[in-house]
Amino acid sequence: ALRPLHPGEDLHLLGLHIESAPVRHHPSSIGWRITLPNRATLAWPGDTGPCDALPHLVRNASLAVLECGFPDGTPLEGHLTPSAILDAIAENPPDQLAIVHRYPLALHDDTLLPRLRERAPCPVLAPDDGHLFPLLP
Repeated sequence: ALRPLHPGEDLHLLGLHIESAPVRHHPSSIGWRITLPNRATLAWPGDTGPCDALPHLVRNASLAVLECGFPDGTPLEGHLTPSAILDAIAENPPDQLAIVHRYPLALHDDTLLPRLRERAPCPVLAPDDGHLFPLLP
């Protein structure tokens, strides 16, 4: 039977360990951390601003998929900037970081990704729609 999964509730399903946590975007927003049977981990917080759950969700993930809605100089509540991303991954960086969901200000800032790649402790990818990632532990 289907039922809602509440923020902070874990689920074991088909060999997956799924963790959820409330994130800072909309009151109903939930971030996800999914561990596969091979121990690879995908962190997908979705739209969020800096929050307590973010470093926990992305800690040592095989792949963290984070939105970078705006450049550092023009933050918007409920979204991440490059500095907020670097703060979230500082202590326990993921193996790879995929930057998605860039709004026009971030998308057309030609310095945003190079600066983030220079400062991040892991590879930074900017995938196009449809990009496939192998998830390895």
